[in-house]
Amino acid sequence: MKRLIASAFSLRDYAADLEDDLAERNCGHLRVRPRGGALVIESGDKKHPHQHARLRRDTVHLWLVDMPNGLGRWAPTPYRQPLAALVDLLLSDFGWAMAPRPELPQGPSGARSAAEVGRSAAQAPEHRSLTIEHRTKLKKRKSR
Repeated sequence: MKRLIASAFSLRDYAADLEDDLAERNCGHLRVRPRGGALVIESGDKKHPHQHARLRRDTVHLWLVDMPNGLGRWAPTPYRQPLAALVDLLLSDFGWAMAPRPELPQGPSGARSAAEVGRSAAQAPEHRSLTIEHRTKLKKRKSR
């Protein structure tokens, strides 16, 4: 991190510096974008990004790190350190979270296709019809 004076820079300046720092550390697949009062580290397609971490400023010199959970929300971590120390922590202890993620092909609606979730295309309509039949049975039971 080149710039250390916290009060003189906006989040955009921090995002640019952090992105340069990550590129120097062989993490060129990651990009940093300011969002609200936080820096979001993400990769992949800009329309459907993979979120890797979020850095929130707590005080002038201390930042908090949040990690994405499986529900699309941010889970807080107990780490509260200067920004440079948090970047070191993310790349050393949370390297699995900063690693490149494979791109999943998107269907026309943006949803993953049946083949992507482990079923073949031939099984997908059958699965869908079973689901509809199951819903119909449930509705009949409720109406009794």
